[in-house]
Amino acid sequence: KMDLTTAEIADLEKEFELESELINLHYLLRLLLAKSIETLFSLDRLLYLHENEKDIRHVYLVKLFDPTISPRNLAVIAIKD
Repeated sequence: KMDLTTAEIADLEKEFELESELINLHYLLRLLLAKSIETLFSLDRLLYLHENEKDIRHVYLVKLFDPTISPRNLAVIAIKD
């Protein structure tokens, strides 16, 4: 067990302040870009099915649930002939 004093904790916080800011920036970028990237992946799958699968009659991009729960809230639904 390691007991740290308040001064030692403050020194560690100051020492790793830059790393903490970089980690926070990383998570902020992930949060901002996650929905856009997931939507692009889903649209790419949708377009692939439209362009390359001749026996598929209809292709839909369906919203499954609220996007605030997860950015992976879309499903590609395809109906074959």
